[in-house]
Amino acid sequence: MDIRTRRSNRLIAPALAVLLLAGCVPSGFRTSKTMEQNAIHMSQTPVTVISRNGSVQVIADPTLADIQISARITCGGATQAQADDRLADASIDVSRDLSRRLTIKPVFPGGERNGDGASITVRLPDACGIEVDTSNGAVVLRGLTGEAIVDTSNGSVTVEDHNGQATLETSNGRVTVTGHVGPLDVDTSNGSVKAHQIAGPVRIRTSNSSITFSLAPDQPGPIRLDTSNGAIRATVGPAFVGRVRLDTSNARLRIEDHSGRMKSQSVHRSRATVVVGEGGSVSNLDTSNGGITFIVEG
Repeated sequence: MDIRTRRSNRLIAPALAVLLLAGCVPSGFRTSKTMEQNAIHMSQTPVTVISRNGSVQVIADPTLADIQISARITCGGATQAQADDRLADASIDVSRDLSRRLTIKPVFPGGERNGDGASITVRLPDACGIEVDTSNGAVVLRGLTGEAIVDTSNGSVTVEDHNGQATLETSNGRVTVTGHVGPLDVDTSNGSVKAHQIAGPVRIRTSNSSITFSLAPDQPGPIRLDTSNGAIRATVGPAFVGRVRLDTSNARLRIEDHSGRMKSQSVHRSRATVVVGEGGSVSNLDTSNGGITFIVEG
């Protein structure tokens, strides 16, 4: 061993000690297990799921009598033995507060460390109100009601057949919403957004991604779709009314009227204003470096 190698080793050892004292875990020392747990169901009550480095699914199944929880928990450690010991003491905390809200979250011995994570699936007869907070994992909500709030990162968000207001936020993940009833607010980046058969006012914001959207046939709008470096395709139905503003740059506009209800359209290069029906609110479709297609179905 030469002098430079010995000096390098003397520098690495103290640095590693600092990492261990700070609770940081070198990669490679991790272990996982699956836990299953049931809870008593209380109809039409809210649910909160909190996790990290893992996916979350909350799915309504009316055939169930209680709440079924399955979690894949991963713990890290400075050594494999430490990771195993921490995993043995890891658990899922399931509790209700005075408002009857059910909260589900993993418990990591000694607090959270790098390498810790949990993927959680919750199946229950119903829920009125759902809140999910996780990271580095996808979120799926299906068949629920009430206000839905989702906050994740580096993971996709899928919402199906939800009846109620929804606020969805992620980064670097696509968002897919189908059969949604209620106001919809989506905020993401670097992930495409697909929203179909939406009933309620809509606001979608993304960047470097496309937006594909269809409003439920019986809905009057309005819609607000905003992206950059991505195309927008929006379809509205026979009940839609209002003034629609289309704004892009370095791309083309395409306007299709299959209803005969379009009162006017004014197009100037990459901007246009369209009036559909009588009355209604103002809708906006705004992008840059992406084309816009606006379709009015009959």
